[in-house]
Amino acid sequence: EAEEKFGWIPQKVFECVYFSDATDPELRNRIYQIVDDVLLDGGLTATSRAVGLAIILHGLKKKGKENAFKWMCALFSQRSQLQRALGLYLDARVKAKGCEAGSAEAFTADAEAMEKLEVVASLSSPLVGISSSNSDSTADMSSVLKRFHTAKDKHIFRILSTIASPTHSPSARKRAFDELPKRTKGMGAVSVAWTKALARRCSMGAFVNFESIEHCIILAQESFEANDCKVSSLFLTCVKTMIA
Repeated sequence: EAEEKFGWIPQKVFECVYFSDATDPELRNRIYQIVDDVLLDGGLTATSRAVGLAIILHGLKKKGKENAFKWMCALFSQRSQLQRALGLYLDARVKAKGCEAGSAEAFTADAEAMEKLEVVASLSSPLVGISSSNSDSTADMSSVLKRFHTAKDKHIFRILSTIASPTHSPSARKRAFDELPKRTKGMGAVSVAWTKALARRCSMGAFVNFESIEHCIILAQESFEANDCKVSSLFLTCVKTMIA
């Protein structure tokens, strides 16, 4: 009964993923927030969230909701790409910092790191309020990325490294949200907003994270042992969909 009453909500939320950053980046950021913090309450136990995830995915796979399921998969695929890109940038930055200051090797490594940061930017939120048709948008993003890349506070990059992995804990996500705005405020409001959006899009929320996937596996096994193969299959579908 509850699924029939509220099942339309995840469908409509994921159908909104159709609107890209080029169309409405603020809407895109809000979609991430709703998916991560609203569809499944973070206050629920990991088991309850695993059950909720299975119910939502089962509903999205029903006839007439195919587009919502497709856009949900696209959203999490984009998050996965962003996490990998951020990890590659952070590794490249560490490599550049390890080179002898002022050497040709250091300049080359730093340039490579900046290229990887530009990839991160292309997969994350654009600067909200700046039109892509604006001739100054590229320069503005370049200055934001330069300030970010040259930040002196090493904790910024350590915090980001914790959420670049999809297996990070809810506490790592909370720390990123709490600490990054404080540590980036010296770079200006635009840089702070961009860094917050990066953390939002990269970190795993309550809808799906390492804990909920782990509990989907546990529940699938328990259901199978109870000879309830149908329910076991539902939980395994969650695992397959979210780690594919």
